[in-house]
Amino acid sequence: MNIYSSYGSELLTFQLDQKKKTTNLRAREEYVTAIALPEPASLLPHSGSILRITITLLLLLFTLTGFGNQDCEAFVNPIENVTACHDQDVSIVISGDAAYFSWSNDNISIGLVQEGTGNISFTAVNDTGGQLVATITVTPWGADDCEGLPESFTITVNPLPSAPTVGGDITECYEEQTLTASATAPAGITVVWYDAPTGGNIITEPTLNAVGTITYYAAAVDDITGCESLART
Repeated sequence: MNIYSSYGSELLTFQLDQKKKTTNLRAREEYVTAIALPEPASLLPHSGSILRITITLLLLLFTLTGFGNQDCEAFVNPIENVTACHDQDVSIVISGDAAYFSWSNDNISIGLVQEGTGNISFTAVNDTGGQLVATITVTPWGADDCEGLPESFTITVNPLPSAPTVGGDITECYEEQTLTASATAPAGITVVWYDAPTGGNIITEPTLNAVGTITYYAAAVDDITGCESLART
């Protein structure tokens, strides 16, 4: 037979919070008057009669897994995605409200270990010639060792370009001319000049217009990633 409650077609209504691992689904204990229409009519003592019945909604309680713990108040603040170059030091501060934070890494080829706790510090690695991407999942843990909802972010490590090819040393007799150093690099790579083989200052015009000797050093910088070659030529 078909049963219709006095509140409409929905006899039982509940809400599910998908952010919780343990979720109680409850229906208020109340009595609902319903009208039952017989199918077929021969089921009733008198054909065409209307049978009035009372249905009691009982308390429903069950457990779902995989959504976090509803009793755990520990949380981790969202973490922005990180982009780094090969051989770059990376430091990521993890914050929130928890007794401690654990994290896992799905791609150890970036130079970060597979798992750990607390803040993240490592030297990025990528000598492949293409991008490496890792997903880091951080989980907060409460004082009673309850597990809060995790947060994930990515770390992208870009490779370094090769050093540019320089035009070689220039030697000239001084006749009030200006000598300019030259170097070439592939498309998408910019040559940057320095006054030292490491560190030093960027030189916008690697020139010499007086008697003497000066040495400039050329590095290559990727126009998209901003990563700079380790070596200078």
